[in-house]
Amino acid sequence: MKFFRSFFIFSAFLILLGACEEDVENQIADLEAFVSRNPVHKGDVWLEVKGWGDLGWAPTILVFGTFDDMAVCEELREFYKTVSAKTWRCRPAN
Repeated sequence: MKFFRSFFIFSAFLILLGACEEDVENQIADLEAFVSRNPVHKGDVWLEVKGWGDLGWAPTILVFGTFDDMAVCEELREFYKTVSAKTWRCRPAN
């Protein structure tokens, strides 16, 4: 249950991040730099979406704190493939 609570909190954060579209590239770069410098544990993973505006690949969800973050990310990627026509991938965050 903690995972889903963290997931929804982080998703809400990213929605707020996207609300200021003119600075979104800088905000994403700042967020990625923060995550790289402050890992929850080795193996945190970004779920990214391709085609978010002109940004190319955009980090969407940070998966962290699970036994196997990459496996959880792959499960999320498979789910999002069923509900979205966009392309998704998992990428190590740190």
